[in-house]
Amino acid sequence: MHRLTTLFFTLSSSLLLGGESFSFSEPHILKVGWYTQALYAGDIDRDGKSDFAIIDNDKARITFYYGGKASKEEQKSLQQDRWEPILENSSFTKTWFTTAVSAYDLTFADLNGNGLNDMIYVSERNQIIVVPQTAKREWGEPQEYDTEDVDNNWSILEVGEFDQKKGLDIALLTQKSIGIFSNHKGLLQAPQYYPAQKNSYGLQAKDVNQDSKTDLIYQSSHDS
Repeated sequence: MHRLTTLFFTLSSSLLLGGESFSFSEPHILKVGWYTQALYAGDIDRDGKSDFAIIDNDKARITFYYGGKASKEEQKSLQQDRWEPILENSSFTKTWFTTAVSAYDLTFADLNGNGLNDMIYVSERNQIIVVPQTAKREWGEPQEYDTEDVDNNWSILEVGEFDQKKGLDIALLTQKSIGIFSNHKGLLQAPQYYPAQKNSYGLQAKDVNQDSKTDLIYQSSHDS
């Protein structure tokens, strides 16, 4: 059974630590749903304020929580849950994008070079879906790219300059490979696949050996 998920986050306040003022305030709470995964935090619409996005497979959608757009008075409600009371206390504006199918992982990056973050997610149909963000801060027509079979994991999707050319590319951890989708003017090219261990997750793009090139690291629970 999937449990009801709630996001908790805190804002800095004041505490003397090493001569500097730092601490966390009481948490702000967002109730997000039963079957959620792949939380993303960042400035999605690039308005200078922090936002959140999360996959909600119970409703086949991606839910957005945009910061700084609600009234100054925070919306507060106390709702009685079957198991325990849930306090929801947040000034974020909630919207969503319908995926129609379950999704596994989610990230955002400017793939087409227009200065706005595009939405990138992995669907249960073994596809990478790229949804461009328009100048009106709306979501455009989805672009679908077929992949090898993928597992229902998050942390299987990464963005970086993998082919050493201008523009951000996409790396995807599949059931048996890492697929590199090069980006050409906002469109992903046919992937190149490199062998990977089974039952893998936790994909990260880092310059591990400090040669100014992006490396990929991941975890595996596969028994050799």
